[in-house]
Amino acid sequence: MLFRSVASVALLTAACASTPAPKELSTNTAASIRSAEELSAENNPEAALHLELARRNYADAKELMDKDKNDAARMKLERAESDAELAIVLAKADRARSEASEELQKVRKLKKEMR
Repeated sequence: MLFRSVASVALLTAACASTPAPKELSTNTAASIRSAEELSAENNPEAALHLELARRNYADAKELMDKDKNDAARMKLERAESDAELAIVLAKADRARSEASEELQKVRKLKKEMR
């Protein structure tokens, strides 16, 4: 009976233990946000929206980590990182479209000159 009580207390203690702060995920998320900023995601409305969502979720996650609510912080960080990554993809796609358009203009100009 004593063994069951000790085992129950140990199991309950383990279940209630706080999860560690998601520091690596926080670092990765901050890096993703910086990457989106460096790619000028603010210049694309859809990318800018996701960048702002990433910033907000990142800020919320930091507050949650300060309150030792690490599970909730991890979820916010995962959402923030996803939004930042989407902002990066959208900014890169916008840049690629712009570059393709410039190249197309050059081709058209060359064709016109050849006539």
